[in-house]
This record gives sequence, C-alpha cells and structure tokens, in this order.
Amino acid sequence: ASALYKMENKLVTREVLEDTPYNPRYLVVNAKNREQTEKKAEAMLPLVLKYVESNGSRDVFLCKTKEDYRRFLNRLLRNYPRGNVLAEEFIDGRQVIVEVLATNGTINIIAIIEQEIMINRNHFIVTGYNLVTEDETENYRKLKADVKKIIEKFGLVNGPCHLEMRCLNGEWKVIEMNPRISGGGMNQLLSIGLGINLVKEILNLALDEKVTLEPKYRIPTFAQYLTVKRGGVLARITGKNQVSQSPGVRFVFIKPRRGKQLYPPINLGNRYAYVIATGETGEEAKTNAQKALEKLKFHYY
Repeated sequence: ASALYKMENKLVTREVLEDTPYNPRYLVVNAKNREQTEKKAEAMLPLVLKYVESNGSRDVFLCKTKEDYRRFLNRLLRNYPRGNVLAEEFIDGRQVIVEVLATNGTINIIAIIEQEIMINRNHFIVTGYNLVTEDETENYRKLKADVKKIIEKFGLVNGPCHLEMRCLNGEWKVIEMNPRISGGGMNQLLSIGLGINLVKEILNLALDEKVTLEPKYRIPTFAQYLTVKRGGVLARITGKNQVSQSPGVRFVFIKPRRGKQLYPPINLGNRYAYVIATGETGEEAKTNAQKALEKLKFHYY
C-alpha cells in the first residue's frame, strides 16, 4: 500500500507502527468481536474510540465510563456496520502537530505546533494553535528524531503529512497521521510565523520547481478559534473592525454568513472564526489573539 493510504487509514497506521514504541495500547473492535473485546476495552478506560477512516474529529469520542463506551460504540457500528473501530488508551497531556514535507526522501520538519483542546460532549475540539519557535529543547529534539523514524517506516518519499503526537512518560505516541498539511489556518500560521508558504512549496515540489523550506524568521504566533456556547440562526456579526485593529492581529477569518444555522461544537466544522496574532513571546501572541477574538460578537434572530 502507498504511504498515503497507510496514513489515511487509522488501523493501517497502527499496523505499520506495530513493533515500535509509538503506538498507544489499542484494540480493534467491530460488529463481530464486540462481545469478546468488551471486557478488555473496559479495562482500558478512559479510552478514545475512532472509526478507522474518520477525519476532522467527526467520528472520534472520548469514553470515560462503560456507558460512554457502549453508547459511542453503538453509534459508530450503526453508522459503519461493516467497519472497524479503534479503541485506544487515552493519553492525557499536551498534544502537538508536527508539519512535515518529504522531498526526494529527505524528511523536512517544518514546524511543531502546540494545540489547545477542549472536550465538548465527548468530542475533541481544537481551539488554539501555538507555533513553537524554540524547538531545541530536549523533549522536542526527541520528538523530531522520532518523527523522522516514524515517517521512514511509512516510506514517504515526496509529499506533505502531519502527525498529531502526545507524550506519555517521556515517550512520544502517534495519535494520528494525515498525508496533507493540517486544515484550518495552518498555512497562514506558518506563513506569518516562519515566512514559509507551505502550500506553495508543496505545489513547487509537485511541479518539480525549487522548494525552499528555510524559515525566514521565527515570530511567536498563535491562532485562536471561535466556537459558540449556544446555537441559533445568525442575524449579524459585530466587532469585525475592532478585531482586525487589535494589537498583534495579523489575520482574521470569519466563516458563517447571515442566515446560517450555528451549533455548539461537536466537530471541527463547528469552529466559526479564527484570529492569528503575533507577540514578543508565545504568551503575548496568545493573549493578543484571545483578546481580539472576544470583540467578535455573533447575534442571532
């Protein structure tokens, strides 16, 4: 199978990493074996259930109790009666994204981004992205070395991918991998913080043009996303100008238009705006982004 398929399918990803330290504990559950695996799965709680071909957090659930496990497993097997579901141990701790571009077999680590994640109704919603500008700490040096070993396992020669990783007792574990740049405002974030237009470089690679991946600078940069606490039909949005004129703000994106039905977040599609801001430090960039976004108000009919 191609490197891309091995990353797309979450079960195949686990199989490729079988004899490495990079897998969390996991079980494969389906309609046929759910009875036999139930006790084993319940012994692993808290755990994460995911459909092997899900993306964008839609079919991923945090299960803290046996009731959660049964309810969300039922839902997944109802939606995908012939499919496989992964039950993985939940690794508590900071999650990071590693953005990678392989060029002729060379694995280039473009950036490490720390994620801020909220859990809403058993769903993981990423609300913040912090571009790491100091990646030479011991922990991050190990992460970069591990990522290179992992990608070699997949045989990726040319093309982009990103890995979501968490650290368990000093060992980095793969949460998931995808054979593309992260969605949302990732390209914007890298462009503002590092001066690298990764989408453009991916196209250059595909067209056999020169690829330039050296950061032009390293500016502390943070992307903050907006979700809503209660849903409704959008009537108007106020504060757009105040947001763009706030200190440190470099980019503002607002998705919904008037008349759109908004929902509290149960997947990444329910994030309705984001602000990317810079600062002297990572903390300042984050504060700038959050304070700016607070000025944006959605009004309902």
